[in-house]
Amino acid sequence: MSVWGRLLIRLYRFLLAFYPRGFRSAFGEEMQDDFQAALTETQRADGLGVGQLLWREFRHWTGSVW
Repeated sequence: MSVWGRLLIRLYRFLLAFYPRGFRSAFGEEMQDDFQAALTETQRADGLGVGQLLWREFRHWTGSVW
């Protein structure tokens, strides 16, 4: 995985810390795994979809955290 990919995964883990503790403990690891798999697949396919992936993941982040 590229340096940018690792940085994005770290950022995603940081953002997961804002979810409620119970939710995070139940789903946090699965969410990390899914994000990493999607990022890896997107980078392999064309690299251009990374922006779309980030937009999809983070646009609902605020509502999900509430």
